Amino acid sequence: MISTFFGLNIAASGLRAANTALNTTGNNISNVNTDGYSRQKVDTSPSDALRTFTRYGSAGAGVDTLAIERVRDQFYDNRYRQNETLLGEFEMKNYFNTNIETFMKDDGSTGFSALFDKMQASLQTAMSNSASDTTKTTYLSQVQAMTEYFNNMYQSLQREQADANDELKIRVSKINSIAQELATINQRINMIEMTGTTANELRDKRDIMLDELSKIVNIETRETDIKDMSQPDRKTGATRFEVYIAGGQKLVDSTEYNQLLCVARQPQEMVNQHDISGLYDVKWVRSDYEEGVSDYLGDFDLGNRNIGGELGGIIAMRDGNNGQDFHGYVSNVDRENRLVTVRTDEFEEYLHSLDKCTVPSTGQITVDSTKYQYDSWAYREVTNADGSTSYEYTFHFVTGDMLTDSHGYDAGLPVATNDLHTTGYAQIGPDVNYQGIPYYLEQMSEFARIFAGEVNDIMHRGYPSDRDDHGVSLLTGNRSVGTTPPQYTDSELEDIDRITLSAGQTVEDDYPYTAASYEEATRKKGITYLTAGNFTISQTIQGDTGLLATRFDQTEGVDECRALHALYDMCSTKEIFRGATSGQYLDKVLADVSLNTSNSQTNEDTYLSLQKTITNQRNSISGVDEDEEAANLVKYQNSYTLASKMIQTLTEIYDRLITQTGV
Repeated sequence: MISTFFGLNIAASGLRAANTALNTTGNNISNVNTDGYSRQKVDTSPSDALRTFTRYGSAGAGVDTLAIERVRDQFYDNRYRQNETLLGEFEMKNYFNTNIETFMKDDGSTGFSALFDKMQASLQTAMSNSASDTTKTTYLSQVQAMTEYFNNMYQSLQREQADANDELKIRVSKINSIAQELATINQRINMIEMTGTTANELRDKRDIMLDELSKIVNIETRETDIKDMSQPDRKTGATRFEVYIAGGQKLVDSTEYNQLLCVARQPQEMVNQHDISGLYDVKWVRSDYEEGVSDYLGDFDLGNRNIGGELGGIIAMRDGNNGQDFHGYVSNVDRENRLVTVRTDEFEEYLHSLDKCTVPSTGQITVDSTKYQYDSWAYREVTNADGSTSYEYTFHFVTGDMLTDSHGYDAGLPVATNDLHTTGYAQIGPDVNYQGIPYYLEQMSEFARIFAGEVNDIMHRGYPSDRDDHGVSLLTGNRSVGTTPPQYTDSELEDIDRITLSAGQTVEDDYPYTAASYEEATRKKGITYLTAGNFTISQTIQGDTGLLATRFDQTEGVDECRALHALYDMCSTKEIFRGATSGQYLDKVLADVSLNTSNSQTNEDTYLSLQKTITNQRNSISGVDEDEEAANLVKYQNSYTLASKMIQTLTEIYDRLITQTGV
């Protein structure tokens, strides 16, 4: 049989529940403008009924106040973070693409098209005036202006790459800071929730950080209950919270976390000829990492397509080579001379042309997951017995004891090289399949090489107007900029199909190797030293404009200008770059950057709009609505009043029962 005072206990439970609900409503109202705050509600359930041993069997025992919980929807949280990842990526791409498009747009006076037209006009004047010294000087000054356009554009793009490199380091630092905070918050949450309460405010703070992290990099989270080892069915209240980034790489595991470390590439670690020095590679390290003491856990793969977020967008722009990384199969290993040959026959066409080559003079090449250091390389085309052509890149490896291994790699050729076999897959740098800054640098250098080759071919076939010797190269690469090319003798110059270096110039021989095939292939590599950054008129012609070839036959008069006519026709009609003439170069490249800018802008707008939509959906569930809370305030006030009225009523009943009954 239930107690006479049982009703008072029921009323008291209702009073406590209403009071808790009122306090929770007040907390919601107080945080109506707090960013990241999740609306809270009181979780209640009927108390266990009591058996009464009467005909009605049992009696309700009031209400139990179980917990104060956040109102969240994991579905919308996941959608929001996925959208933030895409938004962050395209914001970065759009920012850098817009800058590149601004650099390349022709303003009608200083852009490529305007400079090219002026160069052609001055060439026409030289042709019509029998190539006088004055008209030749004017023409050469216009050619120089065009080469300076490429120099300036190259430098501008490299500055953009430097900015992207700095942005990468900032994002890595932010990831590390968030990882450390998450580990600390996880510990505090577990300490509180092991007492049986819910750490709502700390969980809100953790979700804010996860939202912020999701815009920087693609994330996944997992939370699992930790059970008592002695009683597997009993939950301890603590949870194991894990955060993975970039497609499954663990950043945080409860109170433990890893960090990312930016390590500037050394000159011998370059992966693209056109990259600026000091680009950062990213390594995984432990949270207690100490420079010079601790080891790296491994590489953070910059070619990973699952990076996403601002970090992914920055990497795409900084390293994006349109998927045109160097790769091939090892076909020969000359261990005595430390020469390793890589064939690219089975791969893309861009690997068969030195015009498109971006292999650094010195760097690291990965063969079957092992990195090796090389200090030079050579290229040659080999005609096979069946008439097919093989394309060979031969690398001269540095021995392991010649290189300080500061990054934990076997950077030289191992003493035991049996594992370096002739079917190994070789690759330089990551495959970043996006048209980023390296792609545009390569396009500019490719045009400069092809254009220089075509112009110099005409010059070498022609003769100056008043001299009997063949003409010399008009366009070359400034040796004071970038890598110094190897030495050539006059006889060797004649063997090179499209020489871009000025005749008669000599430098110290960079390739003192005895293998005849390597020396021959090295000479063929001269064109790769010309880039858009060092593209210029040869010093020889700058010093003597009379060396400019104007005629094709020594027997022709000094006023003949057939060589200049051929030069004009080549520039006007010959398709030398992506199916376009020289003057249409900018149209091709600008079409790429305009398309990329339009695409990134469209995607940014799309995901920004989705962000607003998902935020509204998210707030409709977890946000604080003033009208709803005002209604709750009245509802819980009435509940409190009714519970109080119940107690008052029971008080009167007990007074009648105790003090007035039976007197």
